[in-house]
Amino acid sequence: MNNDLDTRYNELEEAISTLNIAINEATDNCVKEILISCKENLENEFNEIKDRVESIWENEKKDLENEYWRSVV
Repeated sequence: MNNDLDTRYNELEEAISTLNIAINEATDNCVKEILISCKENLENEFNEIKDRVESIWENEKKDLENEYWRSVV
């Protein structure tokens, strides 16, 4: 489950970045509106999972630190 969330988080982050570039380069307003709409949808999904993913990463970091200190002592 964590790996799936990590993957989705990274995919969404990359897609949003790519859409930002496309939006900046688009000259047709209709195309630009479609790209902006797509980006907003992806940002909504990204924001929904962002806190969970970052919390998981923080917990994993703490676990690794604890494991390190246990091995040192």
